[in-house]
This record gives sequence, C-alpha cells and structure tokens, in this order.
Amino acid sequence: MKKIKEFLKYTFIGVISVPLLFSAFVIFILLFNFGDNNDIVAVIDSGVDYNHEVLKGKVMEGYDFVDMDNDAMDENGHGTHISGIILSQSPTSTILPVRILDEDGEGKVPSFIPILYAIVNGADVINMSYSEGGHNYLSQWMINIANKKGIVLVAATGNDGANEINYPAKYNNVLAIGASDNYNGLYDYSNKGEGLDFLAPGVSIKSSDINNQYSAKSGTSLSSAYVSGVISYLKVNNPSLKTKDILNTLNESSNPAIYQDEQMKVLDKDKLIAKEKKSVYVWIHTPKSYVESNKVSFDLHTMNADNVQLVYDRNNEVLSQEGDINTSVDVELTKGTHRFVLTAEKNGKYYSKYFNITVDKEHPEVAISKLQVEGQDFFKVSVKDDSLKEIEIENSFQAKTKYMLEEVDEEYNLYIPMKLNAPPLKITATDHLGRITEYKYDDKLEPEVSYALIKEEDTNKSKTQQSSVK
Repeated sequence: MKKIKEFLKYTFIGVISVPLLFSAFVIFILLFNFGDNNDIVAVIDSGVDYNHEVLKGKVMEGYDFVDMDNDAMDENGHGTHISGIILSQSPTSTILPVRILDEDGEGKVPSFIPILYAIVNGADVINMSYSEGGHNYLSQWMINIANKKGIVLVAATGNDGANEINYPAKYNNVLAIGASDNYNGLYDYSNKGEGLDFLAPGVSIKSSDINNQYSAKSGTSLSSAYVSGVISYLKVNNPSLKTKDILNTLNESSNPAIYQDEQMKVLDKDKLIAKEKKSVYVWIHTPKSYVESNKVSFDLHTMNADNVQLVYDRNNEVLSQEGDINTSVDVELTKGTHRFVLTAEKNGKYYSKYFNITVDKEHPEVAISKLQVEGQDFFKVSVKDDSLKEIEIENSFQAKTKYMLEEVDEEYNLYIPMKLNAPPLKITATDHLGRITEYKYDDKLEPEVSYALIKEEDTNKSKTQQSSVK
C-alpha cells in the first residue's frame, strides 16, 4: 500500500511538473530578448556558402541539421542563391544559415526545429524557401511564438502551377509569397490560391551560387527571398516598426495585378524607395511580349510625376497628360513587333521605361533549299515567324541539334552541311506562343508539314519540381 502511495505521489508530481516546465519554457522564449540588432535574417534552407565574395563577412555561424554540426556550408546552391537576393535588398543585414536540406535539396527536419533555433539565435526575419509535406501542429505553435516576438516569417508558395499553397507558406502568421514574371503578372509555375499575400520578382533572378559562382534561377523561392530582404531593410532602417506597420508598408509598396479575374498584389521595392525619396516611380503591367490578338491591354501607374506620356513606334501617341496616371490602356496593333516608351517627367528630369509587344497570328513557316558555299554543299533552312523561339534539326542518323533563338526579326536562316546531315531531315520550329511546325524533308518525296500547339498544362507538368526546394 505504501509503495502504491509513493508511486501515485511521484506520478502526480510528474504530471504537474511537465506542464509547468513546458509553460516556463514558453514564457522564457516569449519574454527573453535574444538580440537587439534588427538585422538578422534566418535562411532555413540548404545552408550558405559563407566564402562567396558577396556573402563573406555577412554570414554568422549557424547550424547544420543534416550533418548535426555547426558548419552550415551549402552543398546544393539554393540557400546561397537565396542569401544573395536577401542581401541585394538589404545590404547591411546579416544571414543566419540554418541547413535542413541536403545536397539534393531534400530534407526531413520538421519546420518547428529550425524555427526554434532561429528564434533563440536572434532572428528578426525567417525565410523559408522550401516546401514540406503537410500541417504540423508543433510547427504552427512555434510560428505563433515567433510571431508574438515580432519576428516576421516569409515562405514560398511552391512551383507546381497549382491553385493551392504549400506548407510552410500555408501556416497562419506566415507571409505566403508567389512569383511575378517579367511583365508584373503571375509567373506560370507559381502556386496561388487562398492565403496568397504577395507576388514578388521570381523569373531569371541572378544571384550568388556555390564555389564563388553566379547563376540565374526562377521560382517562388526567389520571390520569398526578395520579400524577406525588403522586410529586413525596413527593420534595419526603423527598428521600432511593428509587424502590422511592416505589413502596411508592404501593401503601400505593392501594385495590383489581375490573373483570371483574381486580384493579386505585386511588391516592388522601387515604389517603397520612391515614397521615401519622393522621386518619380513608373510601373507597368503588360501582357506577354508575344500575343495573337491585335488588341492589347496593360495597366500603367506613376507616382510623383508632373507629366506622363506613352508612345509606341516613336510617333504613335497613346496618351499624354499632366500629373500622375493610374489607368488601364487598350491599343490596337498591327502584325509585327512594336516598341512602347512610357516617360514620366518631374522638374525637367525624365524617367522612362521600355517594353516590346509582338503580334503574331501564324505558325512558323519552314522552307528548305540547297546551295553551295566555297565548294561545299549546304541545306538552307529558312523559318519565317515574328515570335520564333527555337529550331530543332534531326537528321537520318537521328542526331538532334537544337538552336535557341532570341529576338528574331521575321525570318531566320540556318545553314547546315549536307555531308553531315543526309536526308531525310525533320525540322521542328517552335515560337514563343507555343505553336509548333514540323517539316519533314526527303529528296524523293514531297515535304510533309504538320502543326501542333503546346498546351499550358503540359508545360506546367514538365516544370513541376520533385525536390523540397521551391
């Protein structure tokens, strides 16, 4: 009987102690000040190459949850790329590397562990440019604690082209960031949906890479890093800012974008800087550079301008007015490429932005002829198209050669030696609108021509990433 009483006594003490210890831990995390710098951005990712020339001296000691040591060196490149983008927006910030992804971009560490590490190491902003399987209550709980401490958490929505946001971006109290394209619209492969907070630049973003290299990448990871950098910039320059003040500033520094009748916000740091300096700001949401319709529409927004003018092809004026403009514009264009110039003037100084729109209604047109150059026999492959993107040649040996093209002016001529490319030949020409012309050539037969169109959903599937990196 005595042993039973002792067992119940210590069991009771244990039952009471665990919640008390847990509560004490939470109170300690909430009340203790782990840092006053306001410049630390935790990058929960594949680590960081702290020896890179643009990162050296700006990366503090972090932790590697893959190899379980203090050396968070990047073996993948993703975290290094993210860190470079953050510092490009906030050069005086400090990176806290937290490695949870291996050299293949895969990871098994649940988010609450690196988030806790970031909290106790003084992080002011936490960037999470990765995706994980699903909801985790401990992760949500740790995110809530970070939020209460004034830490801003930012995450990438994912690159599946889906109408659903991935975790950890889907958690409450995390800013979910999608990618905008070069036209200030939604990037084709960016996840969207309920809970999306902002779009930010995410296409062909150049930044640091491992081994002191540089690379250009695309995806929502880079957009998340951009937003984290802007938030760190705000915190560094105004340490008293609360999270709600930062969110207000981000909203004021964004521009509207509409995707399939869905309203979105595109963050632009240039607008933030223009507000601070009261300088001229110009923003354009254009259609894609290549369109089929003669009628094109785009949105224009200026700030702090005395006069605004929009012209195309030098002499065609679309609008001209005093003061700022915030409107949508419709223009009827003819076939071919047209150059637009939006100019804003203030106190005799001019600020201009340029963009091209090409109207192309037809599939690529392919033709083959023979000719001699300095005694050598060649096939001349001619492709006519206003928006030609690439040409692929397949010869009788089934050897394929692909030519990626830029800014083709109506016709492109390709000369290939007959000696190395015996018929039959198959020429596949693809334009920027996804239209394909396949031309089969044989000396003894009439040319065979067929047409196809790349479907958008097929393109999205081919770009779906398999790894945890987003």
